[in-house]
Amino acid sequence: VQLAAYFGAVCNDLNYKHLNVRDALLVIAYTDGSKADVFHLSTDKLREHWAQWLIRLEQYVIKYGNDSEKILKGGKRMFEENLGNL
Repeated sequence: VQLAAYFGAVCNDLNYKHLNVRDALLVIAYTDGSKADVFHLSTDKLREHWAQWLIRLEQYVIKYGNDSEKILKGGKRMFEENLGNL
């Protein structure tokens, strides 16, 4: 979910509008020399995790903030627009 949140942030940041990011890769390296763990998230998986992120964000905003409807609709719209351009 965290990686999808970062992905959404990059997709919605005008400083990175020139990037065409479709997938995400998370690599966990270990200081003891163990083999790294690698996780690939496809566009479909990112969409799935993005939906989970929006639910968590909504819960947070309901509990601690306001304007949750505006924030969530804007985030969903912008993310879907970026995915639609893939």
